[in-house]
Amino acid sequence: MNSVLAHALEASNLDVIGFDDFSISADILKGPEFFDRAIRALDPRTARNRFCPSPHLAESLKFSICLPAGTVVEILRERHVNMTILRQILQRPRRLIVADRCCGER
Repeated sequence: MNSVLAHALEASNLDVIGFDDFSISADILKGPEFFDRAIRALDPRTARNRFCPSPHLAESLKFSICLPAGTVVEILRERHVNMTILRQILQRPRRLIVADRCCGER
């Protein structure tokens, strides 16, 4: 689900550096409050619609070569975005961990 949230946050003008099953990392030059506000402002339906599956994921879909690209994206959204879980995630308390860059990281 973090991939869905990361795509939506990028559309909110956050520089998302990466994500995994447990976290989303972003460059928050505007401060952690900006990140927190961006998450609070996310609408589950909008977040779902902004999810753009990777080309690799799209290619792995059976018969994807026979379908229009828009249909492939919609099928993958339906398979990967559970709206009930997305709503629950957005309602949970968040823990922001702010770390300085080090060692020549981006």
